[in-house]
Amino acid sequence: MRYRGIQGFGGGMLMSVSFATVGDLFSPRERGRWQGALGAVFGIARMFGPTLGGVIVDNFLWSWVFWVFLPFGIVAFILIAKLYPHAANKEKEKVDFLGSFVLTIVIVTLLLGFSWADSKYAWDSPQIIGLFATSFISLILFLYIETKVKSPVIPLHLFKNSVFTISNIVAFLLGMGMFSVIMYIPFHVQGVAGDTATTSGLIEMAMTISMVVSSAIAGNLITKTGKYKKIAIIGLMIMTFGIYLNTLLSIETSLTRVILNLIDRARNGCDLPGI
Repeated sequence: MRYRGIQGFGGGMLMSVSFATVGDLFSPRERGRWQGALGAVFGIARMFGPTLGGVIVDNFLWSWVFWVFLPFGIVAFILIAKLYPHAANKEKEKVDFLGSFVLTIVIVTLLLGFSWADSKYAWDSPQIIGLFATSFISLILFLYIETKVKSPVIPLHLFKNSVFTISNIVAFLLGMGMFSVIMYIPFHVQGVAGDTATTSGLIEMAMTISMVVSSAIAGNLITKTGKYKKIAIIGLMIMTFGIYLNTLLSIETSLTRVILNLIDRARNGCDLPGI
């Protein structure tokens, strides 16, 4: 678990820096194309990663799932060190360490509460109520801290902008939908349908390929037309319908039906990082 935490720490930094780089290097109209490219790369990695992981789990030691990707990390490290653009030196801002720490408490206690509720502890147990109470109190404290520090983690004044607020709410809902499907489908394919981890990875490729194609198309359309609202609405409607189809899965559902549901769910070019 602690090693996954280190992995997530590094991955989170890389993902946020990649978005910031696109915003720093390109004009708002050009960002759609390059964020679409980022989404396509993410999709390609999602396509090969689970499939290769399934093959390794089925035929070799499971620990090789982690070892086999180390060479890719080394190559990425070299490319970033050599080719990443250098930003001009600016006046240093104080890092909001306190706000970051309190925000971490908010998220961790909330996740633990939902993870342990009805599994390790009852919903009305002191442990679960305590976790949710800690998360709520920490959230209030976090909001207070953000109003006092010079460089907050989340500048609260941005939420006065309706576009910013709505975009973040939609991104939050999209993320819930995307990761719920990504996590649930392997359980269904292996636990319900009784297929192998390799098959699970291959089936998820259907969603990933659709995500790559739709992400690239949506990014280029935004750059060419300068319009994004209609694309976002259409993508959200298609995604909602795809998630609804996945709620109808049962033990009798064929793998072909699962694949079609995933394709429909993924034909939203706005649900990838950066879009």
